[in-house]
Amino acid sequence: RGHSASYYVVDWGYNYRIDELRSALGLAQLRRLKTDNRKRAEIAQAYTAQLQPLDGLEIPFYTSMTAPSNLSSFHLYPVLLKDASTRAQFRSFMQRQGVQTSIHYPAIHRFSRYQGTAAEGDLPLTDEVAQRVVTLPLYAGMRPEQRDGVLQAIRQWQALRAA
Repeated sequence: RGHSASYYVVDWGYNYRIDELRSALGLAQLRRLKTDNRKRAEIAQAYTAQLQPLDGLEIPFYTSMTAPSNLSSFHLYPVLLKDASTRAQFRSFMQRQGVQTSIHYPAIHRFSRYQGTAAEGDLPLTDEVAQRVVTLPLYAGMRPEQRDGVLQAIRQWQALRAA
């Protein structure tokens, strides 16, 4: 106990101390946690109801998202495109429609820090999913018309692909 006279670092580490201002902000946000989680869950349910039947999209975690015991915070809403080669086009189309998409998360074994932790070809499913995943907008303050705009843009994309 007490202060160490010297330090010897054997691996990367983190300092998770936060200042008083960020602590106060965090406490204020905690009071809204259940409400914000519920709002995001409602948006995710609307997305799922509209997107699940569409051809060309998969909803990962669909079974767990629709389970009565689901405790997800729905901080992200990922979808998998049927064809990885269309991801850039899909994201560009969505951007032109005013919808921001993201990619969460790249395959970790492709990061430079983790190069060599897996042999090439050892993680084919991870690589496939990482190339097909796109994250749709989802946040507690999202208005119904914004959510519907995302869904409309996806339906327009589907219609263009089918033509």
